[in-house]
Amino acid sequence: MLHRLAGLALAATVLLVPASVASAAPVTVNLRVEGPTSTLFEGPVTTDVRPFQFTAGNDTAPHECDATAANAGSSPVPVPTRGAAITAASLAVPFTTIGTFSASLGSPSFDQIAGQSTAFDPATNSFLVEYKNGVSASVGACGDPIATGDDVLFAYGSGNERLLRLTGPAAATIDVPFTVTVRDAASGNPVAGATVAGATTDAAGNATVTLTQSGVQRLKAEASNAVRSNALVVTVPAREGGAVLPQPRPTPAAPDRTAPRARLLSPRNGATYRAARFVPRTIRVAVDESGSGVRTVKLRLTRRVGNRCFSFSGRRERFIGAKCGRGFFFTVSDRAPVSYLLPQRLGRGRYVLDVEAIDRAFNRDAVGDRGRNRSVFQVR
Repeated sequence: MLHRLAGLALAATVLLVPASVASAAPVTVNLRVEGPTSTLFEGPVTTDVRPFQFTAGNDTAPHECDATAANAGSSPVPVPTRGAAITAASLAVPFTTIGTFSASLGSPSFDQIAGQSTAFDPATNSFLVEYKNGVSASVGACGDPIATGDDVLFAYGSGNERLLRLTGPAAATIDVPFTVTVRDAASGNPVAGATVAGATTDAAGNATVTLTQSGVQRLKAEASNAVRSNALVVTVPAREGGAVLPQPRPTPAAPDRTAPRARLLSPRNGATYRAARFVPRTIRVAVDESGSGVRTVKLRLTRRVGNRCFSFSGRRERFIGAKCGRGFFFTVSDRAPVSYLLPQRLGRGRYVLDVEAIDRAFNRDAVGDRGRNRSVFQVR
């Protein structure tokens, strides 16, 4: 359901590369995706340099997305981009993204996000407009560097809409009015006539809001010819008999006895890659863990060429000789999801890739479920 994605927060490191490959430190940005009818994602996202890819549809291959193509000729250095941020979010939540990628423009064109159509509509000239820090983008998502603290917005519209910024208190009392303010995110000017929780802003951009239910509530501002605002999260304590009740002490959590479940997304199980055409370098892993949290994610990659066998060493960043049918794991992350960039494309041979996930309660995912946490593939 689309509404289940609205307001989700995310903090995920999604690219781990050897020190010899990484060229920029991870950054954390505030990412928001506003669809035609609702917010599809909102929250912080941490990402390093990583390729862009759609998660569904006809094109799910990784595409260069480190701003080097857009800055060619000016001593380009790979950096995280807006395209990397939305890829990180789509893989971590996850939610689906479908579209086409223009290599010449270094930019994805989105047809669908989280089930909502974001394709160009000739009747309204609407499409998924991209913004950074309140300003519409002049380059594609994979050509625009991002830095920690940036506000990154993908919003469906014509590009002529105002961007709304909503501010107000983080806590309120039931049936007690409080003031929120709506401003234009680009100019900082107050926005009159915007609605927030049934209230309308005045000429100063202020509205008086009264909440009648307890709990954590996410308020949004909306106005004509405007992109809906960021979420204002307001906590409202319960009350009884006119008095605000203290919040109940949380019940101690039951021991976590459920192992995480890792899933290999790439390389694909059963695939045959042609060395002369395309062989993936990125190992992508999703981990389903809702208990104590991910402690360790490990990989084991073995290769067989004729009667000779090898196992990839994460420390040495290369394959070394091993007994056939054996191999060794190496740690790649203490969180999920994971993308591990191999130092070079794989050579010809038969490969077996295993992923092992361990949570903080030391529950361990059983290895060897082919098609889930084991991928067997060929490179020819």
